[in-house]
Amino acid sequence: MSQAAAAARLFEAQFNHLVLPASLPHKRDFNLPRLEAAITDRLLRACHLLRESAAGDSYFEWDKLRRILLIAKAVNLDGRIEKLTLIQEFRHLEHDGFLILHIAEQNAGLLVRRLNSDHGQEVAFEAFEASPRSKDVLATETALEWEFPGGAVAVPYTTFANDGFQDSVASFLQQCSIESIKRFAARADKGGSSAIETRDTTDPAMISSLLMTVLEAHGRRLSTPLLRKRVRDNVCWGDGAENPWRRLPFWLVLRVGLARYLATQHGGEIGRLRYKLLMSVTLAQLLQDSLSHLDPQNISTLKAKLARRLAKLEMAKDRASRPVHIHYDSAFATLNPKFQAILQEANQHVENVWGALKGSMKRPIRKLTRYAHPDHLRLTLPKSSRILHSILNNPIVMDNVQMHPVNLDMGAANQNMRPLATHCFSLAQFEMDVEQGHAIAGASTLSDVCMEAHRKIDSYLDLVSSAYDGNPEQKSIMILTVMDLWVTLDRAATRLFGLLLAFSPGISPEALDVLQLPHFSDMQRLQKIQSWLRLRQEKSKFTKETIFDNLHPGCFAERYYDELDTGTLPELHERIEHAAEKARQRKEEEFEGLSEEFENLLQRIAEMSCVYFDDGFLREHDSKRCTRWNHIRLDNQVISWNSLPQGLVPGQSG
Repeated sequence: MSQAAAAARLFEAQFNHLVLPASLPHKRDFNLPRLEAAITDRLLRACHLLRESAAGDSYFEWDKLRRILLIAKAVNLDGRIEKLTLIQEFRHLEHDGFLILHIAEQNAGLLVRRLNSDHGQEVAFEAFEASPRSKDVLATETALEWEFPGGAVAVPYTTFANDGFQDSVASFLQQCSIESIKRFAARADKGGSSAIETRDTTDPAMISSLLMTVLEAHGRRLSTPLLRKRVRDNVCWGDGAENPWRRLPFWLVLRVGLARYLATQHGGEIGRLRYKLLMSVTLAQLLQDSLSHLDPQNISTLKAKLARRLAKLEMAKDRASRPVHIHYDSAFATLNPKFQAILQEANQHVENVWGALKGSMKRPIRKLTRYAHPDHLRLTLPKSSRILHSILNNPIVMDNVQMHPVNLDMGAANQNMRPLATHCFSLAQFEMDVEQGHAIAGASTLSDVCMEAHRKIDSYLDLVSSAYDGNPEQKSIMILTVMDLWVTLDRAATRLFGLLLAFSPGISPEALDVLQLPHFSDMQRLQKIQSWLRLRQEKSKFTKETIFDNLHPGCFAERYYDELDTGTLPELHERIEHAAEKARQRKEEEFEGLSEEFENLLQRIAEMSCVYFDDGFLREHDSKRCTRWNHIRLDNQVISWNSLPQGLVPGQSG
């Protein structure tokens, strides 16, 4: 992929997650860590613009927010928690310090901050779910109403400052961000057994319940003002996609963290204003940067979203109290010219693209001259001159010429019609054989009758294909022929296995009343078929259960296993379970070995250090040459074994 194409793809991914347009991809984005870093950088750019546009104390407040984002980017490295960086930030957590952590494998967000309370200096841990469940997203019509955080715990700062405490918490968070816990994974019922559903979100109980309970043992449960947000998400899944597209959980964690920090530092109204300004500037810069990468429709959508945000800010300004009104005036006076310039630039870009498109589609129409030249009124016909003169020079002779009939090649016509005629004759012959009862005349046993009827039905459906489409009479003949063969098969099968009579055939006799049959003999055949179907219904006591229903007590599989089998299936079931148990033991031994190897690997990872670039101004992680994170990227192979489904009818579904 070229650099320009990669940049356009990254801009489109940012647009999808920040704006959530109507048209979304149908599979998960390819490189989520890169996308998370790009969105964090976009927020950093917005903070830089707001800091440079501010005056007085606002400059330092926006700079603090920029540092919080830098720390969040460093700690949440490549989609995982970086332990050494987290310990370093724990040790340097200032009075207004704030950490935003995303534990991706546990679907949880965690906010860490210092606070002064009646209990003295404390450190608050606030946990919440990072991504809603798919069924909740699909069930809502607009947006989910969420309150953040889901739970909060305050730990005394003296306890938090302990090196052992910080190391334990950082190690736990790093391991949780690397490993997925099957107990908390989403599950789905497949084949009568519960299987892990990788396409849905994980239960965040590992963080919201286990970690918070352990922290509460060292401190106390904390009651904090709740942040209420409308969380919009979508689940888009297309054919061939392993996982559906979901809105980036890290984006929600960042938004909640920033909103919580601004609310705790500046109060509800001013904090809300600063948060909305940050989001508006982020969208404005995305709009400005993506003009050459997004299509005009997406640019118009982004422009409309930015305009709606600015309109809501204007409405909030009118409702704000007088002290807060001053902050609105100051922000609008500084940022409104920038917003207007970006919106005008976007409008001009869309107009230019639209004008170029109309120009490429416009057909040039040349002006017609007012007067025609005399030469243009004469038809020269230079190519026809010789032919016309030869006709005029030849005398008209009326001869009595005897005309003989033309010999037509009838073979050519037959050759073109022969395939169609052969196909039609084959269908007619097959249907006649079925009507006269000669289609399965050669079968000697009931089993042979069943197999031959099955083969005849398959071959007939393949032979018909789409030949009868659009012709209701011929389609009715086809259904009648298939049902005639099916009745023959069903009669033989019920004589072989009387248990079939206890179940419905799944076909109602009245469903065949709509057939358009042209001959009386066909109606007689239909009457016989319906009589057999009614007999089957009476034998089954008009039950709706068929042999194809899902497994449940009393289903066909269970009754066949218990009533008809002569011992073959129980013996086969025992052999399968014995082989599966041996395979299970081997896999458990292999799993224990790999688990021990994985634990040793994690221990070595914890003892390693990360490689960074440090030019004196910016400290950046070298993800390509860092041995530690190359080890972390190793994926543990999934170990599984297959046996018979275990459900309401163990072993009898095989």
